[in-house]
Amino acid sequence: MARPVLFFLPLLVVLVQKGDALSCWVCNSDSDPSCNDPFDASSNRRLLNECDPSRYGSTRGHYVCRKYVKLVGEEKKKIVDRACVSVSEQDHEGPCSAQSLGNPSQLESCHTCNTNECNSAPGLAIVSVFTLLPTLLIAIKHL
Repeated sequence: MARPVLFFLPLLVVLVQKGDALSCWVCNSDSDPSCNDPFDASSNRRLLNECDPSRYGSTRGHYVCRKYVKLVGEEKKKIVDRACVSVSEQDHEGPCSAQSLGNPSQLESCHTCNTNECNSAPGLAIVSVFTLLPTLLIAIKHL
């Protein structure tokens, strides 16, 4: 009886979130060079914010984390922006739309995600899948 508990405990740890609010990295490399890629999440914890209406002023819909990279000016200076963005099912324009980001010709990339700390560096959010899958397979094997 105790063996299955040992295998489900890591699964539970991976799935439990710290409260209901989504946590996103919020910064802009134009004003804070530490926001640039490659992003060091461990030394930039101060840039992690909970997305809630009291801080971001919107009570509609829900929040997602967004990261976009723009090339600005004739010198094509790379700007990385990470943010909490409110979205609603009624919105016709999403958080990566030209309307929300300005000139689309300057946009190099834009991604949204809805898990905690997912707008750090490309591919880091997938780590939890690689933790979850083996744990689940081991648990099933030992049932």
